[in-house]
Amino acid sequence: MSKIQEKKEKKRIALLDAAYKLFSKKGFSDTSISDIVNEARVAKGTFYLYFSDKMDVIHTLVYEKTSQVFGNALKSLEKVKVFNMYDELLYLANNIINQLSDDPDILEYFSRCLDWAEFIEIIKLKKKSGDFYCTKLYDDFFMKYDGSGIKDPEVMMFMILEFIVSSCYSPIKNNKPSSVEDIKPYIFNVITSIINLHLSESIEVLEETY
Repeated sequence: MSKIQEKKEKKRIALLDAAYKLFSKKGFSDTSISDIVNEARVAKGTFYLYFSDKMDVIHTLVYEKTSQVFGNALKSLEKVKVFNMYDELLYLANNIINQLSDDPDILEYFSRCLDWAEFIEIIKLKKKSGDFYCTKLYDDFFMKYDGSGIKDPEVMMFMILEFIVSSCYSPIKNNKPSSVEDIKPYIFNVITSIINLHLSESIEVLEETY
């Protein structure tokens, strides 16, 4: 990378870091482009050299921050022995909770700004464009259980991830109503129930009932 390219990359990263900080603190709607460039200490025109608008920034952050968390969880999973789908998903859930506990800024950002459905769509678009990392991430995290007796695995993962962030927020940030370690067994029980509900047999029973 040339010095000019390095300088450009530093400015892009500075803008993303500023946006991440502000979105986590103020939320997406209450953060303006002027806020971002002021925080990054660059001219407003510089913003448009890297991003078309504020949505472009949020999409980039959603992809980068979420991929980082998922990538870390999958790498950790590769180092342990798990014997079934339940153990695997609970291990991933535990790893993600631990990452959120270690970095409350990411938890705050996820809580304020992240739309999991939107992230899945971003991953799909990048997969279509031939992005190898996104293809592997999507297949390993969201579609791994397709054809394994799980109906709508993408929906199952969406529900699990939404539940993790919402249920962990107060225990991690405020230690209320209890510590996140105390809450974990309840979280894992709910995740197990979500998995059970997505077993094809369970879905068929529910469809017949309602």
